[in-house]
Amino acid sequence: VENLENPYKKQTNFDNRFKLSLNKLYAWSLSNYDRVVMLDADNLFLKNTDELFQCGSFCAVFINPCIFHTGLFVLQPSMEVFRDMIRELEVKRDNPDGADQGFLVSYFSDLLNQPLFRPPNNRSTVLTGHFRLPLGYQMDASYYCK
Repeated sequence: VENLENPYKKQTNFDNRFKLSLNKLYAWSLSNYDRVVMLDADNLFLKNTDELFQCGSFCAVFINPCIFHTGLFVLQPSMEVFRDMIRELEVKRDNPDGADQGFLVSYFSDLLNQPLFRPPNNRSTVLTGHFRLPLGYQMDASYYCK
């Protein structure tokens, strides 16, 4: 992909290692797919997670009471959403960290008020809407450190 220009790179708190992280937004342009499960390279699945493909149009795990993590999220591709996100970058939507996580938390600001994802019993059922994923889908290494 062509790297998305990061309009937040001059923020005082910007960490340069995240300068290309907005390229994750291209996942919404993968309109040949029904669902996309986005994973950071440092993720490790410990069990089958096929049920994630039944999740709604956007699903993510909250790593603290107010911020969801973008190391793993589920989305329904949409060129309309992708184009809207690009417009929001152009007008510099509020982004506390200048990276993909701050942008997506701002863009999907209603996610905290959405229901918790529970996989449907029927494996062919695909849910609509936004859902919070249970914490077990995205555990940080600090949960395992003593």
